[in-house]
Amino acid sequence: MNMSKTRQSGFTLLELMAVVAFITLVSGSIFLMLNTAAQRYQSESEVMDSFQAARLAIDQMTRDIHGAGFPPANVGWNFLAGTTPTAVPFAWDPGYVASATCTVGATCTTPSATDLIIEGNISPSTGAGVQWIRYTLIGTTLSRGVAAKAPATDPVAATPAAVMFPVVENVINDAATPLFTYECTNGATPATPVACTAAPAPNNTAQYIRQVGITLVVRSAQPDPQTGQFRTVSLHSQALVVNPTQ
Repeated sequence: MNMSKTRQSGFTLLELMAVVAFITLVSGSIFLMLNTAAQRYQSESEVMDSFQAARLAIDQMTRDIHGAGFPPANVGWNFLAGTTPTAVPFAWDPGYVASATCTVGATCTTPSATDLIIEGNISPSTGAGVQWIRYTLIGTTLSRGVAAKAPATDPVAATPAAVMFPVVENVINDAATPLFTYECTNGATPATPVACTAAPAPNNTAQYIRQVGITLVVRSAQPDPQTGQFRTVSLHSQALVVNPTQ
């Protein structure tokens, strides 16, 4: 009686190990690419968030500067509440008298280089009166505060940290890149805007400011996971003073 033997074919242990090693290598490469993509997405999202925050802050400051100095002294409007119905665009000129006992730069606090203090009537329809609007850098956070303009009141003292609200965080402007720059009329006819520091007296004072340059340098909240370095965005804008001192 003849008996035939059937040989069963299959993978050897060495072949299985090779397949497993190949799959592991491919899977590892895929996961590495996915992780890199996720880190890049996170980094780009943080940069975009920084850009968006800086853009919104500049938009807000531009609107406030456009509205600064309203209502001007020559319109004769007396319906606004309070004892200071008129506004000047900028409230920190050393010659600006807030009251009989308070002169900014003399008996009042002198704002720092990272301060922007303007006057305006944010909501004239409500009869709220003239208000001080202040932007200031507290640490690395640019904040905004609003206070009613009042006699015998220092605009800086009227806007302490308690009334300031964060506008944009991680601001890293330095002396080489100031937050605010100012252009004044040069006194010529026709007038030409020049840096206020270069304008002849008295055109180098706040009442002659016609344009404010705003530069925001904002750092991402977290370092780039690939480079370990913080990424930054820089935005610049020029805000025209629509209601100059009358």
